[in-house]
Amino acid sequence: MFWVWKQACGDPQNGIGPTGNGLETVDCATGRDLPRDPVKAAELSRAYPRAVPGVLTALSSSPATGTAPRALTLEGTAGSGSCRLDLWVPGDVRPSPLVRNITDLTLRQVPGGWRIGGCATGPYRLTL
Repeated sequence: MFWVWKQACGDPQNGIGPTGNGLETVDCATGRDLPRDPVKAAELSRAYPRAVPGVLTALSSSPATGTAPRALTLEGTAGSGSCRLDLWVPGDVRPSPLVRNITDLTLRQVPGGWRIGGCATGPYRLTL
């Protein structure tokens, strides 16, 4: 989770320096927006599950770095309720998920990334 809160220049909660240390920084002298911090932006570019059925038993996600693509692995055990699985994957490159016990897999490109959906049953796993 990341809280985006834009403080006024000079506010002590804005962090150190004349521009603060948030994701969205401002040149206080001109009011001009400055480039995003690349480390924070990369950290926020991780793929993540929006909805999973049953109990999520394992989750790991890493942002794209250098030549390494972003990655996500999730495992869970679906119960007798909904089988709905919904993931968000940022970026333009179409993901190539490897799945176990997930049917009706869909990949849909949306602004800023991809939505992956499917129906998970029993012990399931998805890896990007």
